[in-house]
Parts: sequence; structure tokens; C-alpha cells
Amino acid sequence: MEGSKSARTIAPEPADLVVRARALIPVLARRSLEQKQRRGILPETIAEMQAAGFFRVLQPRRWGGYEMNLGTFYDIEMALSEGDMSSGWTYGVLGVVSWFLGVMDDRAAQEVWGHDTTTLICSSTMPAGKATAVDGATPAAASIAAGHCSAAWCMWIAPRPIGAFSWCRAGITRPSTRGRSPAFRAPAAST
Repeated sequence: MEGSKSARTIAPEPADLVVRARALIPVLARRSLEQKQRRGILPETIAEMQAAGFFRVLQPRRWGGYEMNLGTFYDIEMALSEGDMSSGWTYGVLGVVSWFLGVMDDRAAQEVWGHDTTTLICSSTMPAGKATAVDGATPAAASIAAGHCSAAWCMWIAPRPIGAFSWCRAGITRPSTRGRSPAFRAPAAST
């Protein structure tokens, strides 16, 4: 199922998004120590990134995103990192997963964004562990995901040995399901 027409969003100019990110540099710099002490990004930081439209940069248009190029995404990430490296890193993880979800089976995007196109997805972004089918599901075998406290969903990626090759399996799950995923998976890709 494709995203609804009502989910379409008018995208700002890429340069305007970078200007918004640069405007956050002093705010992020002031919050940096508190975020370091808390070992997490403050909810208001995520809310400001969300309000600025940063998480829509790579999100597919059919799901309310801007579907912009990676250069814009990286320019925003680097600007945010000038204020606070952890904020830039977290934006990078939360933002890029929207692109990855867009190349998975559209049933996964419907599950995540069907009712709210602003829903965030975290990911470990590094395949770790071993994916093994268990009762029709694949357990997530990955480290704690960056941005996990801000996300309603988590994408997992894990290598799965098939013969002499290793293939990556990916899926989505709600953090409360403790690693069990519905049948939404990305096409297998060699690693």
C-alpha cells in the first residue's frame, strides 16, 4: 500500500533546512553538557529537529517526506554536530533509517507511518550478531540503537550466513516486542 495523498508535504528548499540547522548550533552547544551527563538527547532537542523538518529529509514523498539528496542530509548533520556531536550523530541515525524504510516492503512503512508520518525509527545501523528464523520471526541481534528513547520503532539489521556467503536481513519492530519482528524485511543483500 502506498502512502496516502494526504501525507504529502511541501518541501522547503534544501538551503533553508541547512539555515535552520545552523540556527540550532548555539542551542545545542548550551545543551551539550546536560545531554552528556544524561547520556541521551533531550526531548526538546528531538522536538526542535522534528519541528524544523529534519527527519523528513530522506523520508519518501509518498510517506510525507521531502525525499531530498544525501548532500542536504549530510549538511544538516554536520551543522548540528557543530553544536553538539551527539545531537548530530542521533539525527544521522534517526534520519537515515527513514530512507531505508522507504526501500523495504511498503507494508512496513504503512505500519510505521500509516497513522503518523512523523513517527521516528531508530537503528543500530551496524549488523551484529546472527539472524536465525524462530517461529516465523527473526530476532534482532544488535546493540542498543542510537535514538532509541525518541523512537516508536526500531530497525534491526543482522547478518545471516547462507552457504559460503553472508547476507543481511533487516526488519522493523517496536522496542517493546523485544526483538520480534513482523514479516517486513528488506530484500537480501550481500555483505
